[in-house]
Amino acid sequence: MNANEIKAIVAEYWRFKRQCPVIAFEVTDYRLNESNSVADVLTVLPNGTLVETEVKVSIPDLRRDRQKRKHTHWRRGPGRRGLAISPIRQFYFALPADLANEAAILCDSLFPYAGVLGVYDKDLHSHTDAVTVRRRARSLSDRKLSVLEIGRLVRAQSGTLCHLARVAALARVGERMLTGVDNNAATESAPARGPA
Repeated sequence: MNANEIKAIVAEYWRFKRQCPVIAFEVTDYRLNESNSVADVLTVLPNGTLVETEVKVSIPDLRRDRQKRKHTHWRRGPGRRGLAISPIRQFYFALPADLANEAAILCDSLFPYAGVLGVYDKDLHSHTDAVTVRRRARSLSDRKLSVLEIGRLVRAQSGTLCHLARVAALARVGERMLTGVDNNAATESAPARGPA
């Protein structure tokens, strides 16, 4: 399973299983992510608070995340510079299910505030059971998002959807090129029938 597949399954989990109203991918808005790094998945919970999910495909990839500035703030604890204004209520790592238990153990020492989501291959599981919580995240903040902040997330989400639609269209074109099937060309090249 690659990172994009994990993101898609995690987004379905937050939207359908947890009934969250807004999910956005690859958010770089510094007002929502104080370290100005890219958030893989941001989710607005029904109560108006925000959850960040970082997708990892390996344990070394998870270990490297410790170098990010946001983790330094969160390790320091509440009331420290930069943390009080953070709108992130909970932080989760999402990994393939076979790595999730090891990741949960690692989080005890490296990321004590982080939760861990184990992600199963969606081909083998429905969207409602393709994600399991292996470790619950601690609360980092109780701050609820403003209407303006939710609007920024919706804008980020719509940009993501436009990008994904373009990627899907390009994939279909590529697939047709590989298979040699072009529905438009097939109908255009059919011989014209003349009068009998």
